[in-house]
This record gives sequence, C-alpha cells and structure tokens, in this order.
Amino acid sequence: MGSKNKWLKFSVIFFLAYSNLSMNFYNSILTEEDFEMAHRDRDHGPALAKSLDEKPYWESYNEWRCFDRDTVELTCAELQHENGSFNAYVALMSILVDGYLFEYYPLLETKQDCFPVAFQWFDLMQNEKEVCIYGAHLNDTQPFIDGVPSDGSIWYVNQIKTYRGYWKTWEDENYLSDDGTSEE
Repeated sequence: MGSKNKWLKFSVIFFLAYSNLSMNFYNSILTEEDFEMAHRDRDHGPALAKSLDEKPYWESYNEWRCFDRDTVELTCAELQHENGSFNAYVALMSILVDGYLFEYYPLLETKQDCFPVAFQWFDLMQNEKEVCIYGAHLNDTQPFIDGVPSDGSIWYVNQIKTYRGYWKTWEDENYLSDDGTSEE
C-alpha cells in the first residue's frame, strides 16, 4: 500500500511540475519589464473597443502570447478597411497551434505597407526558436485548414519580441532595440 501511495504522489508531483514547466516555457523571453508594460497598458484602457453608442459593446486588451517559431508563417494579405475607405496590402502572421489558427495583422489605420513590415518581422524571427506577440483580439473566425473548417481568431499585433529584440507598431524603424527604447 505504501509503495502505491509513493507512486501516486510521484505521479502527481511529476504531472504538476511538467505542466507548469510547459506552460512557462516561453517566459524566459518575456521580462518583468514586459509584464509591467502590459499592466500599465491595461490600466490605460482597452486597445480595441466598439463605440459606446453601438450595440453590442465590446472591448479587447493587449496581451502577450508566445509561440514556437516553427508554427509562425509570414505572408501578405489584401484587406479592405471596414468603411471601404482604402484597401491595404498588409503583413500577416498565421500561427497554427493544435488545429487553432491565430492571425495577427498590424492595425489597418497605420497603413503600413506589407513588404517592409514582413521583412522586419522575418529578420527579427530568423533563426529564433520562439516568438512572443503582444496584441489585442479582434474576433473569432472559422477558417478552412486543408479544406476542413477549424477554429481561429484575428488579432492586431502591437509588439513582437524574440531574444533578438522588439518590433513595435509605433516605431517599426527601431524594431531591433534591446531594451524597448528607440535607437538613435
């Protein structure tokens, strides 16, 4: 009986340690400063929100999500702004994880041309094992993956971080800054 309890205790400890380790695998990329920045950003209000006059109201906050670099595919996509004011050819990160598709775009209002942004993203992620993305959820989708309907979501990317540095929507010329500040 004692050996069964020891085995059970070992199994429970191993399971908890393993699951905790796998959930925190990417935390080495994100620093305390990244989490503090996210907390300050959240205190300033939602990153995306529908007008208070429009129903149903919704809001979305930026959050960090980290992925294995091998799951990230960079492409360009043609999108039309919802009010039809312009078409944009924007960079797109498609990330497939366990059948769930995350799609990250820069905000259309920035009108960032695809190729310079996609090259910056590629350069930042080249030879990296993992990538963390700071962005806000826009909506859920049902994309077709290999002809099969799947679950997915669209996100607006605010920042990207790898061990090499950052890319930030508002200062994309300085996307390889080591400490989150502009390089002059």
